Amino acid sequence: MARRVIPGQAAFDLVELRPEVPDLASYRWIIANVSGGKDSQAMLAELMLHATAAGVADRVVVVHADLGIVEWPGVRELAAEHAAHYGLRFETVQRVGSNLIERVEERGMWPSADNRWCTSDFKRGPIRKLITMLVNEARAAGHAGVVRILNVMGLRADESAARRKLVAFAHDGSKTCPCAECQRRRKVTEAAKAAGIKPKKIPPGDRMQHGASNTLRWVDTWLPIHSWSTADVWAAIFVAGTRPHPAYKAGMPRLSCVFCLAGETEVVTRSGLRSIADLAGGKHELLVPKVTPYGLSGHGSFKEVEVRAFGVQRLWRIAMHRGRQTQVVYATAEHRWFAWERREKPRRADGRRNGYEDVTVERVTSELAPGAKLRSAKAQSPDRAGMVPFAVAQGFVFGDGTKGSGDRPASLDIHLPEKDGAMLRFFAAHEPRPTTLNGKPALRIYGLPRLWKEAPDMRESRPFLLSWLAGYFAADGTVTEHGSARIGSASLESMQIIRSIAAVCGIGYGPVRTEMRVGTGKAPTALHTVTLDATDLPDWFFVIDAHRARVQAKAASREKHARLWVVDEVTPTDRVEEVYCAVVPGAQAFVLSEDLMTGNCVLASRAALVRAAQIQPALAARYALAEELTGHRFRQDVSMAEIIAEAAATPAPVAGTVVACWEG
Repeated sequence: MARRVIPGQAAFDLVELRPEVPDLASYRWIIANVSGGKDSQAMLAELMLHATAAGVADRVVVVHADLGIVEWPGVRELAAEHAAHYGLRFETVQRVGSNLIERVEERGMWPSADNRWCTSDFKRGPIRKLITMLVNEARAAGHAGVVRILNVMGLRADESAARRKLVAFAHDGSKTCPCAECQRRRKVTEAAKAAGIKPKKIPPGDRMQHGASNTLRWVDTWLPIHSWSTADVWAAIFVAGTRPHPAYKAGMPRLSCVFCLAGETEVVTRSGLRSIADLAGGKHELLVPKVTPYGLSGHGSFKEVEVRAFGVQRLWRIAMHRGRQTQVVYATAEHRWFAWERREKPRRADGRRNGYEDVTVERVTSELAPGAKLRSAKAQSPDRAGMVPFAVAQGFVFGDGTKGSGDRPASLDIHLPEKDGAMLRFFAAHEPRPTTLNGKPALRIYGLPRLWKEAPDMRESRPFLLSWLAGYFAADGTVTEHGSARIGSASLESMQIIRSIAAVCGIGYGPVRTEMRVGTGKAPTALHTVTLDATDLPDWFFVIDAHRARVQAKAASREKHARLWVVDEVTPTDRVEEVYCAVVPGAQAFVLSEDLMTGNCVLASRAALVRAAQIQPALAARYALAEELTGHRFRQDVSMAEIIAEAAATPAPVAGTVVACWEG
């Protein structure tokens, strides 16, 4: 088949995207779940190609779960329009009783990424009532036996790590489904419960399901566009010729937004610095700023949070500096940052100036401008716990020791009377042997653990890690004439270990700097260095007298390292790839490498909420009332009342100027 070239898109070949298609003719009803968004729109187009080819288009029923007051204007009508485009039967379902905002007020909380009660209350439950109605219709028409139903949805793997784990076709089993597999799961689950095992601890392949099948109906679920990208979705819509929701052209970047980071971005975990892509799909202990009555603190603690993939998005490049340190971060246009701004306080009653105050203002990537100062956060330092002497010895051996060949132990040469002599007190349990090195007297300590020539386990206590770092600094570190603590090595991996330990222990640090040097050989070699913030280090850290003396001599004149990252440049790029973010309840923030504080993924960005409040002011006011009644915010960092005020003061963009759906 010839490739079709779509204006504004890459070449698009529908045949290459064809999924494995179930036997559509074996189902009495085929239910297409249509929300009015782009994914369900593309799903319906894909489904109808197969249903028409199988001769069962008359069995397709389009269903729209009406969310009532929180729906975008025209969504229900658009879903009906999409059904009419193919000549299909259209049904709407809606929860009986309180609407979503009233349900928020009843429960005292908004739905969140970790507690999506809105899905079961307002979508899954009402749609199952429709399934029951269709089963009754089939039986009334003379259908004998179990009614087979195929439930079709537009979920895509790109949308989240949880959806990535879904399979494109599955049986929607339940406790009352008589099939052999469902009954096997039921027995396993009941046996586990009897043994005191919680259902979540049962392997997913053995756990009893709570799906829509029962003794009267067999329900399967099909996700025909599960493997599609966003570009694939928009190309399919273009080919089908159906109309997308106007919210895309009214300035909304999407009907549900994701705001994330490039996969290589390093985040601070209790196990050290890790690329966020390596963490996706699981829960990890990330460094999370503490929430105080005055906002987010500059210090944090490690909390277990979920890290997810959020699909393929376009990335922006953010270049920044802090003192002489520089770094570049890639994030989506709607990713959130915390800027530190100085503002004039309200004037006094008599009109006189009242001074200035520093405030934290949330900005998305596309709103950042050169000169913006981004906040940082560090872990609480463990220095009060004091030194762990044997950890100091282990760190020193890592830097200056030698691992024996084969299974021989490690050894260490102590040079006398040079600085290494100050380390003898940490090896009091060992008997040093006199030796000569380069014509100078020295001591050799033999029989040390081979493990000491390896990096420490990052799950050790933080006092242990900081003491290990003190020993390594004694071996390979130096204090410059300006009082800066710097450590260097020919091993880049060793410098990454230093950065991880500093991040976990709440010590300020910078990125790795590399320069070429001519050492003992003729060819130049790389020397990698990392600078530590000496003002964060406890007095006992500097075990070499000369190091301690130089730090103390410069203490009075040395300024503390800059804590704020200053933005130099913000530009969109051609990078369109998988992005990732953490989901952090409460603080809704976490920490990247080099102490950079950033926002986590929330239901909507501030910019998107402001635009939504301009489009639907009555709904925004209803949200604000719900927040006031429950004391629980839709977003933790800003109230809807503030969003409404900002919407009133912000000029609305010209309709059609933001057409995110057609971005190439």
